[in-house]
Amino acid sequence: MSRVPYYTKFWLKYLTKTFDDQIPDEKYFELHKSEIDYYCKIDQPVSLEKGIKVRDINLLKNSGYTYDLYTILYPFREKLNFNFIPGDVTTVPEYPAFLKSRPIEGKNDNSVLLPLDSQRHFRFVNDRIRYADKLDGVVWRGAAYQEHRQRFLESCSGLSFINAGNTAVQKNGNVPFTKPKMSINEQLKYKFVLSLEGNDVATNLKWIMSSNSVCMMPRPKYETWYKEGTLLPNYHYIEIRDDFSDIEDVFARYVNDKPACKKIINNAQDFVSNYFSSRNMLNIARSVTLKYSKIVK
Repeated sequence: MSRVPYYTKFWLKYLTKTFDDQIPDEKYFELHKSEIDYYCKIDQPVSLEKGIKVRDINLLKNSGYTYDLYTILYPFREKLNFNFIPGDVTTVPEYPAFLKSRPIEGKNDNSVLLPLDSQRHFRFVNDRIRYADKLDGVVWRGAAYQEHRQRFLESCSGLSFINAGNTAVQKNGNVPFTKPKMSINEQLKYKFVLSLEGNDVATNLKWIMSSNSVCMMPRPKYETWYKEGTLLPNYHYIEIRDDFSDIEDVFARYVNDKPACKKIINNAQDFVSNYFSSRNMLNIARSVTLKYSKIVK
């Protein structure tokens, strides 16, 4: 059976979907105000020099982003004027814009988060392997195009307790630290799964935190709808240094501390459970849009 292309899946979903006009009421807005204000930090009226309308969204371009954006903004299709930046965004725009990711540190008010490219980023697992039955080791697979990922492989791929490999494809075929890809289920055989940011956030963070393995990572620098900036080190995940110099000591400390690891797993699963309801995510996203529409003119 042939595989359905990525973009075709989006179009099949789009063509078979009935978009609704539901906007949460004021009571819902007040109940979720802290979340809404986190995603949209603008609190003073702002004027846009230029913007686009919902009808201008090109569903053939950046389909993972534009499909989600269109679904969220559909009730505002007549009047809303807005800015939108697709892709891995690591800087703050000059004017308020809807986007997927933003820097955690500094003033990021103009970066208004929505749950975009959700098919790729909001993936969860039903892990059937108990923590106690997993392998005593750390696993990571990913494309190491970025300097910090390459630095990790150079520093740590030779350590006996780490199964790490580069899955990047380069034309010359000379890719250092190359190893075969591993499925999520294969990675879940390990007690510790490493999460490394790529261009912005780490795609694997959500499924790791929904599993019975422990997430290990440096403190995140970027965040999405998942609010990575609110994650607490050694509570939701095990923190390691940016240069990975302490990874041996950290592993040695936690590999034999089952109670501490179980607490972190439970805390992570509690956190990730807030994102299981697609309807609730849509309602909050539309409430964020409502706030944006009232402030940005």
